[in-house]
Amino acid sequence: MGNAVSSSREPLRGVGELDGANGLHFEWALGSSRFLRTARVRDCDGALVLKMFNKPTTGMRLSGLVERLVAERAALADVPNALPYGKVIETDAAAYLMRQWLAFSVYDRSSTRPFLAPIEKLWISYQMLRGMCEAAERGVHHGDLKGDNVMLTTALDVYVTDFASSFKPTYLPLDDPSDFTLFFDTSGRRTCYVAPERFYESLADLPQPADRGARAAGARRPRGAHRRVDSVADALASEPYLEALGLGRPNGAVTEAMDVFSAGCVLAEIWRDGAPTFTLSTLFRYRAGELDIAPMLAEIPDEGIRALVGSMLARAPEERPSFAEALARGNAHAFPCEFREFLHAFVTELQRVAPSVPANVPASADAVRICRMQEPDERMIRVYREWPRLVRLLGAPGDGGAVTDRTVPVSVAVPPMDAGLEHLPVLASAKQDGIALLLLNVVLSNITSCVRASVRGRTLHMLMHMTWGWLTDETRLDRVMPYLVALVSYSHPLVRASAVRSIFMTLECTNSITSSNLGLIIDYLLPNVRYVLGDPCSAVRAECALHFARFARCTERFLVMEHALRRQRNPEAATPASWDLNVDAQLERLRTELTDRVVTLLRDPEPGVSRAILDQLAPLALFFGPALLTRHVVQHLSTFLNSSDWRLRCAFFSAVVAVAPVVGSRVLEQYIQPLMLQAITDEEEYVVSEALGALCHLVQMGVLSTHVLHELVVVCTGLVCHPNEWIAQACMSLVASIAQFLPPVDTWTLLYARLRPLLQCDVQEISVPALRDFVQRPLPRPVLYAACNSVHAPNRSSFWNEEQLHVLPDPVRTMAGLPPPRIDDEALVRRLAASGFDPEQDTHKLLALRWFILHTAQQHTRHQTSQQTRWQLPPVGEGLVPETVFFQGPERVSRPSSLALVEARLELEAQVRPAPTPRAATPEEPPRREHAAASAPSTPSSTARGAYFAPGGQPGQKAPAATAFAPASAQGQMAETARRGTPAGTENGLPVTPVERASASPVEVPTDEPHCRTTYTGTDPHLHAHLERVYEKLERARGPGGDARMSHQATIAPSTAAPVGAPGPPRGPSSSAARPQGTLIAYFAEHAAPIVALAVPMDHLFFVSAARDGVIKVWDTARIERNVTAHSRVTYSVHTSAVVAMLLLTGTHCVVSVEEAGAVHVWQVVVDTSGTLPRYSRPTILVQSQLDRAEGVPTCAVQATHSTTPVVAVGTATGRVVFLDVWTLTVGRRLQNPVEFGAITAIAVDRQGAWMCIGTANGMLSLFDLRFSLHLRSWVVGEPEQELRYGIQACTLHPSRDCTVLVAFHVPPLTPGGSRTVLQALDLRRGEVVEVYEVAAAREPGDAGGKAAAQEGQDSSAARCDSPDAPSAPCTPITPIDTPQTCWTATMNRVRSIAADGRHPPGRIPVSVNAVVPGVQGYETAQIPEPGTGARRSAGFVLTGGDDCRVRFWNLGAADRGVCLGGLGDTGTFALQDAPVRDYRHSASYSEPAAHAGSARSPLATSEQLRGTSAFVKAHKDAVTALSVIERPFRCIVAGDRHGAVRVWE
Repeated sequence: MGNAVSSSREPLRGVGELDGANGLHFEWALGSSRFLRTARVRDCDGALVLKMFNKPTTGMRLSGLVERLVAERAALADVPNALPYGKVIETDAAAYLMRQWLAFSVYDRSSTRPFLAPIEKLWISYQMLRGMCEAAERGVHHGDLKGDNVMLTTALDVYVTDFASSFKPTYLPLDDPSDFTLFFDTSGRRTCYVAPERFYESLADLPQPADRGARAAGARRPRGAHRRVDSVADALASEPYLEALGLGRPNGAVTEAMDVFSAGCVLAEIWRDGAPTFTLSTLFRYRAGELDIAPMLAEIPDEGIRALVGSMLARAPEERPSFAEALARGNAHAFPCEFREFLHAFVTELQRVAPSVPANVPASADAVRICRMQEPDERMIRVYREWPRLVRLLGAPGDGGAVTDRTVPVSVAVPPMDAGLEHLPVLASAKQDGIALLLLNVVLSNITSCVRASVRGRTLHMLMHMTWGWLTDETRLDRVMPYLVALVSYSHPLVRASAVRSIFMTLECTNSITSSNLGLIIDYLLPNVRYVLGDPCSAVRAECALHFARFARCTERFLVMEHALRRQRNPEAATPASWDLNVDAQLERLRTELTDRVVTLLRDPEPGVSRAILDQLAPLALFFGPALLTRHVVQHLSTFLNSSDWRLRCAFFSAVVAVAPVVGSRVLEQYIQPLMLQAITDEEEYVVSEALGALCHLVQMGVLSTHVLHELVVVCTGLVCHPNEWIAQACMSLVASIAQFLPPVDTWTLLYARLRPLLQCDVQEISVPALRDFVQRPLPRPVLYAACNSVHAPNRSSFWNEEQLHVLPDPVRTMAGLPPPRIDDEALVRRLAASGFDPEQDTHKLLALRWFILHTAQQHTRHQTSQQTRWQLPPVGEGLVPETVFFQGPERVSRPSSLALVEARLELEAQVRPAPTPRAATPEEPPRREHAAASAPSTPSSTARGAYFAPGGQPGQKAPAATAFAPASAQGQMAETARRGTPAGTENGLPVTPVERASASPVEVPTDEPHCRTTYTGTDPHLHAHLERVYEKLERARGPGGDARMSHQATIAPSTAAPVGAPGPPRGPSSSAARPQGTLIAYFAEHAAPIVALAVPMDHLFFVSAARDGVIKVWDTARIERNVTAHSRVTYSVHTSAVVAMLLLTGTHCVVSVEEAGAVHVWQVVVDTSGTLPRYSRPTILVQSQLDRAEGVPTCAVQATHSTTPVVAVGTATGRVVFLDVWTLTVGRRLQNPVEFGAITAIAVDRQGAWMCIGTANGMLSLFDLRFSLHLRSWVVGEPEQELRYGIQACTLHPSRDCTVLVAFHVPPLTPGGSRTVLQALDLRRGEVVEVYEVAAAREPGDAGGKAAAQEGQDSSAARCDSPDAPSAPCTPITPIDTPQTCWTATMNRVRSIAADGRHPPGRIPVSVNAVVPGVQGYETAQIPEPGTGARRSAGFVLTGGDDCRVRFWNLGAADRGVCLGGLGDTGTFALQDAPVRDYRHSASYSEPAAHAGSARSPLATSEQLRGTSAFVKAHKDAVTALSVIERPFRCIVAGDRHGAVRVWE
C-alpha cells in the first residue's frame, strides 16, 4: 500500500501497547485498509510505517508466519531494490509489521511536476525489474505488486515494498468483489493489478491443500492448546463464525507469473503517465477475452518497452516471460547499456554509504545519529571523486554546436578537469535529457541534506558542470533553479555565494523557456535578488555584484522570450504596435528596477562589493542607457575618490572608462573630468598611475574637448619625470595620445613647449618610444618629498604661488644649451639641495612638477583638516616615551621556573654594567633597510595618505603606510628612540629587578632623559626579559650618533603622518631577518621518545611533532608569542606502534601519519580562528588503512602530488615505494628500488612531480622518472676516502638550483683538527657534486691544563666555603648554579655517549646531519643570476641539525653570515671556498670553557656562571633529528631532538 494519508488523526486501536516500551510515537493513519490498519509512527531513528493485524481471539499464535517473514527479510537483505519488513512484533492482541517510511510511490511521482522524462521512466523500469528478478531468484514472491508498493526516493532509487504473499490470499472469487476490496484495493481507486488466473469461478478448479480436508472435517485440538497458522487468510477462513458468513477463502502459492503480470501493469501505468492499466471490471473483461489491450499499449512511446509490457500482460501464464527473461529483453531492446554496466552498481554503492562511528568515540545513540546525518556528505564526496569518470559516461556536451556570442565561467575544481573551464561558450541546449538527468537526481536529492558547507560547494560545482553541457532548458529551470534559490538562504555564506553564482550561470546557459516558466524573472528571481542584496555577508553581496551585468542581460533576454511565447500562444490578443509598446514599457520598468539594485550595491559599506559592481559597469552602461546612467549611477561615482580604500579609488577609473562612451562628452566634462584631475594628486601612487591610464583611454576615445586637452597639458606633462616609473610611463602614453588629437599648432606650441625642457634632445614625433628613449632622468624622490614639505613651511616661498603655474617654460634656452632659469628663493634651494637637488639638472623638472606638488600638498592639508588632526608633528623624540601596551585579562600569578630565574639574573647582571656603545655597521653586516621608494607604483603596504609628507624628518624618505595588520594605526608609528643617561633597568643609579620594576608605580621622566615603559604589571620574568631584548635590539638598530627616539605605543596618536625613518608596521605574520638570532623562545618536553618529524601548515597557525612513542602533538604558534601555555593543544595517540613518518598535506590541516606496524592514518586538525586565540577541537579521523605485509615495514613518507587529489609516497624497508591515494588510501602504483641498495630512508620529489630521488640505508641514491616509472640512474654518496658506507639520512631539493638535491649521510666522528663533509648537493643532470658542506673542529675538547685549573678552582672554592673562618655571605642562591665548565662537561658527556653507541669510537664528536630544511624566502640572502635569462633570484639558505646537538644556518649567498645555534661554547665561523665545487665550511671549537678562580668568593653566581648555566639549560641535550621553520608569530626555527624535546629558536 502507499502513503495516502487518512483523514483520521486518532491513534489506531491497539497501537498504544507499543508506545513507550518500543519507543514508537504515533503520528497519523495511512490509507483506509480494513485488513491491515496502517499508520506512520516515529522512533529515535526516524519515520516508520506500521501495519497492524488485530487478532480475532487472544489465543491465536502466528509464530509460523513470523518465521516466514523473518526468512523473507534475510533472503532480501542484499537486494538493493527491495525493502522487506524490518521488524515483526506479535502480542496477545495483535501482530505488527514495520518498515522504513518513504515519501513517494511510483503512482504519486507519475502525477507530480516536473513529470518523469523518458530516461527516468527507463531507469525506474530497469530497477523494478531487476529487484523483482533478484527476489524471484531467492524464492520470494510479492503477491500484491502495484504502483503504491513501488516506492521512489528523490534520487529516483526504486524500492519494492510490502511483500504480501505470506499473509494475503492467492485466489479470489470471481463473483464476490468484496474480497478484492478488503485485501487489494486499499487505495479505493478500484485499480486492479491482480493476475487473471487468481480469480476463480469454482473451488474445484483450484488445487486443494493436503490438510484442507482435515480442517473441513472439523478436526478438534485439545482444550487450552494454541492453534498455529501459516497464513492470516487461512486463519480467517478457519474461524467458525466467518465460515458461517461465507468468507472462507482458498489458499495457495503465489507464482512468478502472477507477479510478472502485476509488474506489467505497473510498467504500463508508468509509461502512460499514471493512467490505470486495468480496473476490476476491465480485468474481468480481459480475462474473458472481451478486451483488446493493443490501443492501450500503443500509448507507450518506447517500442522496446511496448513489446516488453505486451508480453508481460499475456492472458495465459505460460506465455509470460520470467523476470530474468523480461530483464534480458529490456537490456537488449530498451534499456541503455550504461544501466547494467556502471550506473546501477554505482548507485547501489551510494545507497550503502554509511559512515561508522570512529574507534576513539564511545558508541552511543547520539554518535550513531551524527554519523547518519553525514551520509549525504559521504555520497557527494564519492560522486565528486568519480566525477571525471562520470563525465565520460555522459558523452559529448551540448547538442548542435555552441552559441558563440555568450560565454559562461564554469568552475569545476576536480582534477584533471580544473583547468580550461573558466570561460566556456554557451552550448545549444540538449533536445532531450540523458544519463545526466539521473545523476542530477542523485545530486539534487543530497545537496540539501549535506551537513558540511565544503561538500555543498563541491556539489554545486558538479551541478553547474552538468547544467552547462548536458541538461535541457526545461530541466534547468524546472529542476535545478528551485534548489539553487533554496540554497540562497543557507546558513553558511560560502554556500550562499556559490548558489548566487550558480543561479546567474544557469540563466546564462538557458536558451529558451516553456509556458510553465512564464514570469520567472519578475515574479520569482527579482524578489530573491533583493533578498541577496541584503545578505549580512559581504562575500555574498560581492558575488551578486560580480555577475549582476550577466543577470541584467539575461533578464532582458528572458523578458523578450516571454512576450514572444505569449504572442505565439495567443496571436490575436494584440496588434504588432501594441505588442512592441508593451515590451518596451516592461523593459523600461525592468531597467529602473535593476538600476535601483545597482545603486544599492554602489552604496554598500563594504568596499569589495562596490569594487565588484564597478567592474561590471561596462556592460551595465549599455543596458541602462545614458538617461538612467547619468541620473542614478554617475552621481555616485564621485564618492569613491573620497574612500580610504585605494583599491576602490582605482576601480573608479575603470568605471569611468566604461561609462564614458555612453554618457557623452558633456556629462563627462561636467561630472567626471574634475574628479580625475583631483585623483592625479592622490597620495597612493598606484591610484595616480591608474588615473593617468584612464585619461589616456578617454583621449583615445575622442570624448574630451580641446580645452580639456589643454588643461591636461599643463597638469600632466611634468609627470614624465616622476620618480615612479609606472607613473612616468602612464604619463608618456597620455602625452603621446594628446599629441595625436591636438591640432599640429597646439601640439608644437603648447605641448612641446612644456615637454622640451624635460627631454635630452629634440624629437621628430611625440610618441611613447621617443619619450622613453630621450626623456631626462626622473626627479629624485628625496627632492620631491622635500618640495612637498616646503609648500606649507612657515616662510612659504613665492615659488608656490598659483599665478606661476601657467607660465610657459622657455624652450629656446633648452635648445640653445643655456642653463635653466634660477629659482629666486635661496632658502628653498638650500632646503632642496640638502635632499640632493641639482640646480643644473632638476630645475626644469621642478618647474614642470610645480602644479602636481602644490595641489598634492593642498589636498593633503584638506584631508588632515577633515580629520581634525594637526599637520605639524613635534620634533622627533620630544616628549615621546616608548610604551608597550598589553591587552590582557585577569593576571594569574605563577611561580617562575628555574629557566626564568636564570634569565632574570642575567638581566640583573647586564643592568649593572654600563650600556654598550652603539657601533657602526661592519662590512660583513648588511645595512639597515630604509623606506626607499620602489620603482613600481606603491601598494597600500608601502604607501598611504600622507605618504609624500614627513614633517620634521629627513627628506628623501617615505612615511610608512597604514595597513590592516598592525594593532595600532599608522598614525601611531614613531621614530626609534635611543635610551641614554640612566639605564631603563635602574632607579637612582641602583639596579632594579624585573619584579620590582613591574610592581613599581610609573615615574615621570624628563624629556631629555627618555626611557621605555610598558603597561604590563605582571610578574612573568619571560615577558620582562623579552621586552628588554626588544628595546635593546631597537637601540642597536638605531646606529651611532642619532637623536631619534621611538615610541612603541599601541594607542592611536593624533597625527596622520609618521616621521621619516620610522620602521613601518608589520607587513604580515613575520618580518624578514638577516639570519637567525639564536634566542630560545619556547621549550616543550611532552614526548618520551625521539622526534621523527615536524610539520607546519601553510597558514602557520600551528606545528605538529611526531615521535617514536606513537604520539603526535599539535602546538599553537599564537601561544608561543603570548607565552600563554607550554602545553600542546591536541594529542593524537591512536597509533599502536612507533610513528616513522608524518606530514601535512599542502594547503590543508590534514595530517598523514605512518607507523612502524604499517598503519596509515589521515586525520584533520580542527581549529576555530574566530576568537582572539585559536581554539582546537578533537581531531577528526578521515581515513585509516593498513599496508600489506608484503610491502615491507614503512620507513619514510613524502607527498608526491599537490593537487586536490593528493598522493603520498611511502618508502619501505624492502626498497619499495608505495603510492597511496590520500582520500581512499588505496595503492595506485609501486616503484621497486634494487633490493641490494637497502631500505629506503629518504625520498625527494620534483616540484612538478616529474622525477623522484630515493636514498637508502646503504648509501645509494636512485633517480626515477615518475612519468614512466623508470629507474634512470644510481649514485654512491659520501666521502671518496670513506671505506665503510653509511646510510643516507635526509634527501631534499636544493633551494635555488634546478634538478639538484641535498643529500645528508652518516659520516665517521670528527677528529681533532679535522673536518667532515656532512652534506652534498648533487646535480642530477650532470651526475656531479656541485656543493659540499663541511664541519671542522679547531682543537680537541678540554685540554688537561684547563681541566686541572677548573678542578683546582672548584676544590679551593669548596675549601673556602667549608672553612669556619670564612666570612658569612650576605645571601645564598635559591638553587645551586653550575659553572660553565660543568655545564659544558655534562653536554659533552651526552655527545660522547652518542659517539660511543656502537657506531663510533669513544672520545670523538659525531657530526652527522639528521635533518635538512632548505628555504628561499624569509632570511636575507644574496641575489644570484638566473641561468640563461639574466634575471636575479635569491640564493637561499639551508638549515641542518645533527648528532652534535647543533642547528646550523648556511647562508648560500653570503657564507660568512651563517649561524650555529642550539649548542654550547664557541659558535664558530662560516666560510666559502668557491673552487670547482663550492665548499661551505663551518669551523667550531669544542673546547671546554676556562674556570674562573675568583668565582667562589661571592655567594651569588657571577655573570659568566649564569650565562653558562643559561646556555646549558637552553642547549639541545641530544642529537637534533627534525627541523622546521614557522612564520607566526615571527620567524622561528623549530628543532626536535633524540631526547624527545622540542625547542623553538628565534
